Amino acid sequence: MQAADAGRGSIALAWFRAAVIYLLIAVSLGVAMGAHSDFAMRSVHSHLNLLGWVSLALMGLIYQQLPALGARRLAKWQFRMHNCGLAGMAAGLAAKAHGLSSGDQLVGVGSIVLAVAVLMFALNILPARLPGD
Repeated sequence: MQAADAGRGSIALAWFRAAVIYLLIAVSLGVAMGAHSDFAMRSVHSHLNLLGWVSLALMGLIYQQLPALGARRLAKWQFRMHNCGLAGMAAGLAAKAHGLSSGDQLVGVGSIVLAVAVLMFALNILPARLPGD
């Protein structure tokens, strides 16, 4: 890997690592649900897959291709907020799946934090220009 490529990869590596962690958790949860024929946690499973594994992997790929955008403070805060929001949302959904009404507040706060993180991603990417434009 050349020096320029090393810098490009390091920006995206945190996104890829987080995505893989969500994938491992979601697959483990899916296997456990299937093994016990208890699918009460299916919303947690699907949110971890789509907002964790898929979304973070795609964002990592975008930031790998546009490393200047990934290096912005906005992207770093977006990463933190996305992960905190998703963790809160998943914990709240799990609590609700087990009949705990306290999960409603976690889902609400986690969803808002995650929505702000997605908005931050949009604000970072949409006005950007590709190199050479």
